[in-house]
Amino acid sequence: MGESARPIRLLHVDDDPALADLAADFVSRIDDRITVESAVSASDGLDLLEENQYDCVLSDYDMPGLNGVEFLKIIREDDAELPFILFTGKGSEEVASEAISAGATDYLQKGSGTEQYDLLVNRIHNSVEQYRATRRADELDRVRTIASRIDQVLVRAKSRGEIESRVCEILSAADPYLFAWIGENSDEQRSVEARTGAGVEQGYLEAIEITTDDTATGQGPTGQAIETHDVAVMQDIAENPEYEPWRDEAIERGYRSSAAVPLVYDGTLYGVLNLYAERTDAFDERELDLLAELGTDIAHALHSFDVQAGLQEEREFIDQSLDALDDLFYVLRTDGALRRWNDRLSEVMGYTDEELAHMQATDLFPADEQETIADGIDETLTAGGATVEATISTSDGDRIPYEFTGSRLTDTDGDVVGLIGIGRDLTERKEQEHKREQIIDRVSDAIVEVDADWQFTLLNEQAEERHDMDEGNLLGRDFWEVFSEARDTRFEEKYRGVMETREPTSFTEYYVGLDGWFDIDVFPNDTGGVAFYFRDVTARVERSRELERRDERFQSDHEAADIGCWKIDARSPE
Repeated sequence: MGESARPIRLLHVDDDPALADLAADFVSRIDDRITVESAVSASDGLDLLEENQYDCVLSDYDMPGLNGVEFLKIIREDDAELPFILFTGKGSEEVASEAISAGATDYLQKGSGTEQYDLLVNRIHNSVEQYRATRRADELDRVRTIASRIDQVLVRAKSRGEIESRVCEILSAADPYLFAWIGENSDEQRSVEARTGAGVEQGYLEAIEITTDDTATGQGPTGQAIETHDVAVMQDIAENPEYEPWRDEAIERGYRSSAAVPLVYDGTLYGVLNLYAERTDAFDERELDLLAELGTDIAHALHSFDVQAGLQEEREFIDQSLDALDDLFYVLRTDGALRRWNDRLSEVMGYTDEELAHMQATDLFPADEQETIADGIDETLTAGGATVEATISTSDGDRIPYEFTGSRLTDTDGDVVGLIGIGRDLTERKEQEHKREQIIDRVSDAIVEVDADWQFTLLNEQAEERHDMDEGNLLGRDFWEVFSEARDTRFEEKYRGVMETREPTSFTEYYVGLDGWFDIDVFPNDTGGVAFYFRDVTARVERSRELERRDERFQSDHEAADIGCWKIDARSPE
């Protein structure tokens, strides 16, 4: 609806009721968009102005009590712009001058014909249009000021609570608002609880109940805004029946209209902003558009803080997890400088976090290891990952063997920004390997180990001598390629059985590849592969077989002797 087509609410003050009714009748006939309300004295008129919003005041001059100019002066103390037309039967230049000096918008003498009322209606329209144009400009400035101040809060606020409290403070301090608060919807309780507020409240929130159900307390602007996710407005609290549950408390505090603004971003409700104005019809179309935009902006800011809070919580969880690791955790920049690390790194190295912040990764290693580490960093950044073994050098000069595994880090554009890695203490493993090597060296058996892929990982000296093989030439080669004669034999059956079941086994078998008999113990190892212990028992087997052959010959000779004796006995005289 255009400004010129909007209804005009006119207050006519005249101590003669008959003349007041006549004027109202003429004005309404000429333009039915003008609604006339009458008062018979200036004091009655002031009471109506206190309670209602008018677009123009039409007043007689000569009235008991306060005259028209005195009435005007009181109005101007509170409102310097409200159109005021002095419509009087007492015409004089003196009265006109006094009225204009007091701030009257126009001055017109009463007349008996309709032409004077046509002129009056025209003066009313001109005054109201100019007034509304001025108010539009003022409102635009006011709206821009509010939006600008709130935008600054949204940008500078350090917390969700600061946003909500400052928004309420800014709005409640701006005309025509008296009070602003932000509430939170409880789906479980079907109620709205205040989080923060500012302005003329005086216990209002404690005195009322707002719900989101189908009862009367759920049908107000707040409940509607939560249900529809749209701005809901109540332009006249005193007259709207839907405001009945809260009317008395609201009017007592000077609230005449209210609006509820849902704080919605990406379909999620982050709360509802409630505003209360000191006059009716305070929320025009521009005002509601502003509030809708502010609601979205505020919700976006609250969403950002929720996201940040979630990220902070996740980061703290990750930091706690990383600090709980026994391994070293680190992040390096592309130049090799330390960017992030866990507590374990500073504990092991003996440096403070402040010292580590100014160190390169290579600074943590002795001179003879720094080239290895630099090469490992370069390989990670270029190839995507690397694993190196190196000895760190602590602040006390202790040297500790570690295995470092790194992976390249890239940003969303795919550009390399550094690397992330884990360092694992090899002290215990090195000690175990040393002890194992000592045990293996003392064992007379030939020992061969393979990993889960059947690739050689170890041959002891006895195995090298027995099989005439060199460990350096075999490591990494396929077991079944080297011992091809074992395929499709009892060896393969037993070996693969241990690899699959992880249960050890022992057996004795002839191996054609070495032309000998062997006692073999097969064990699963801790790399997922198996270990073979070979003992050459060819001599033992051959002795055993020789004894078996002797036993067989002896048994055969004994049986032959028994037969011979039987035959001799058969020829005896008996």
